[in-house]
Amino acid sequence: MPTSDPWDGTTWGITAPDIDQSYGNAYKEIYDLRKGIAIRMNKEHETLATSSADGVHKQGSARIFFQDAAPTTQVDTSAFDSGDLGLMWCDSNSTIDNEISILTATTPTWTPISTNIIATLLAANRQFAGTLTVDGATTLTGAVGAAAAITLGAGADLIGSTTSDITIGTTAFTVAGATGNVSVGGTFESVGVATLADTSVTKTTAAPAADAQITNKKYVDDQNTAQTSGLIKAWVSFDGDTGTINGTGYNVTSVTRTAAGTYTIAWDTNFADDDYAIAGFCSNSSALPAGVVCNGSTDTPLSVGEALIETKRIDGAAADYELVTVIAIGDQ
Repeated sequence: MPTSDPWDGTTWGITAPDIDQSYGNAYKEIYDLRKGIAIRMNKEHETLATSSADGVHKQGSARIFFQDAAPTTQVDTSAFDSGDLGLMWCDSNSTIDNEISILTATTPTWTPISTNIIATLLAANRQFAGTLTVDGATTLTGAVGAAAAITLGAGADLIGSTTSDITIGTTAFTVAGATGNVSVGGTFESVGVATLADTSVTKTTAAPAADAQITNKKYVDDQNTAQTSGLIKAWVSFDGDTGTINGTGYNVTSVTRTAAGTYTIAWDTNFADDDYAIAGFCSNSSALPAGVVCNGSTDTPLSVGEALIETKRIDGAAADYELVTVIAIGDQ
């Protein structure tokens, strides 16, 4: 006849003791049954004690459903009833990111709670001490505050509605990159120094409004370029006795007196060619007659890097005048 020998609770036979077995081993079978139940209960429950103490679930002992498809029955395959409401199921399908749901109806109806928890977190004020990385599109209906930098990846955009504002206190607002444009649909007002680089933002040929606070840089540049040939590209005032420059002049490296009334003026920035024009004036406090600035010694007095000039009296004799001024106009 089957027995539960060795009577220590480690065996578990539902056929022992035999219903026809004599009562001689009855006490042993009772002991073994109690021992076997205690061994198995203690795996997931606090150790049973006297006075109905303990027996509660140990931490981590309860398990939830963990499977791909939503459970349709209890573990023993019986139908769900009202006592099962609140059971939990973790979707093991990795494409749904292990979503967690609870049983809210015996039909059965499983209601996701992981997405609801995230929605609740987003609806309240939350502070992240570490890095928050968002790979997909994120819609924010409230204010976004950041104590550190907010970095947008390559090709990412920060998009606001037609009534959205980006407010920056004392921190600079910088848009870098070759395609980084800032478009302003309303009034752009700068209370500090506004520096406009020669980028696509400032490239427009439209004339600025008459009352514009910031003149369009590209428009001004285009006007300057159109009139560049008519601008004075160099000027100098010097002492004809020594060639010493008075003040600083403009775009003139030096004036060298090579002989009486003969000078070489070296340009700081060369002209594009020798087809430029110069004009001069000379004066003297002594009894010298009126003078002219010219060159009667060569038919090629102008080169891209320098000009050869002479100061002469009206009778043609070379003379040093106390004050000589020269300006040059042309392409560079």
